[in-house]
Amino acid sequence: MTRTGTKILALAVSAVVFFCARITASPVKNAATEYAGTTPALLSIKITGNRVPLDFYIPQLIMKVENNIRTKPGGRFYVDRTRIIAPDYITRGHTSTALVSVLTWGRNYRSARSYTAVRIENVVIEDFGRCSRLYVSNNPELLTETGLLLEGKIDAQESVRYLIHHKNGVGRPLELVMLAENKADETAVLHIVEGTFETDILESPPGHRTAHSFARNLLDNRGSILELPPGETAIHQYELAPEEIISGVGDMRLLSGDNITFKIKVLDPMRYVTAWARPIGEFDSSRGHGVYGPPYILIKDKFELGGRWKFINIGDNPLRSLNGDHSPLKGNYGVTYRLEVSLDNPFPRTERVELHFNPSAGPARGVIIVDGTLVKTNLVKPPDSIVIGEFDVSPKGHRTVNVEITPESGSYYPVRLVFRTAGIQSASR
Repeated sequence: MTRTGTKILALAVSAVVFFCARITASPVKNAATEYAGTTPALLSIKITGNRVPLDFYIPQLIMKVENNIRTKPGGRFYVDRTRIIAPDYITRGHTSTALVSVLTWGRNYRSARSYTAVRIENVVIEDFGRCSRLYVSNNPELLTETGLLLEGKIDAQESVRYLIHHKNGVGRPLELVMLAENKADETAVLHIVEGTFETDILESPPGHRTAHSFARNLLDNRGSILELPPGETAIHQYELAPEEIISGVGDMRLLSGDNITFKIKVLDPMRYVTAWARPIGEFDSSRGHGVYGPPYILIKDKFELGGRWKFINIGDNPLRSLNGDHSPLKGNYGVTYRLEVSLDNPFPRTERVELHFNPSAGPARGVIIVDGTLVKTNLVKPPDSIVIGEFDVSPKGHRTVNVEITPESGSYYPVRLVFRTAGIQSASR
């Protein structure tokens, strides 16, 4: 949408809000005089990103509206997603407005359709900062009881990463909740760049989809800015059907405030209590669970064309827990590997190098950024491999290839990234 189009949309929204604020809802057939609920006329949200599309900010917009609707006892509401008027995208540093339609109703109440205008500000944040810790919630992977899975903290101006992967192992729905608690007297501000939480009954798809959206959002610095008033705030809340798997990964930075704690809980949606939950996280089994150091590993290497294939392992040498005897992070799930590989061509002609994705521990998928291009694989089973990049190297020349990959939940890591010369018989594997 052009800047002119955005201005027209904003004016149209303002006019509709002005008009709708003066509409009195038609009474239902009974003699009720009270409305079932009230909706705010104006709200605001903040996002980040170079060019943020509609499908990214709409869920945050809807959550903001739903959290601010007030209903009477027995009253109900419905946010009509088909009637949201919003720009296709919002560019960095710009502000726009969306219009959301809400229906409220209830027995012995008057029903009404009202409209809420939501101001959307795309805030400029230059540097997210490196994460100092990685919190992994993965054990027990199979959830058979409710309780507290993991808790952590974020200090002032600090960034941390989280990774979540669990399966509902009971015959009834469960609710996975991520809560943040602000113990100070003033509102704190949290910036979150994350993948979309994904669910599936199959093992690898949810982890792969959330890894893909996380990598895409990191490339664009696409995130949400949340205000945390004193007390506890739900950041995420998802209901899991029996046998359903959920995966999530993201980075969180505390822009203002200090000493924010967060908790990951699994609850019974029929007896929803967030004040206390018995600890059920398992920190000393073979599966990684708990808090680890900075989630980054830098590898610098070189490959001479025509020589031995270059194998680079991704997911070995597990990170150690920051809590002493807790389990190491086998597979290094959630840890970003950054590769800088120099390709040297000794031949008097241009040669091509292939980069292969080669699982070694079991079936795996991958999301890889190769020289700035986002690549995602299908499920690959050992000993097979697939080509994820090709690079031409000039005669007697060299070039550097930059690769980024993060082991993803639901796949078997370690895997190998293999550089090999196309069309030349290498000296040896």
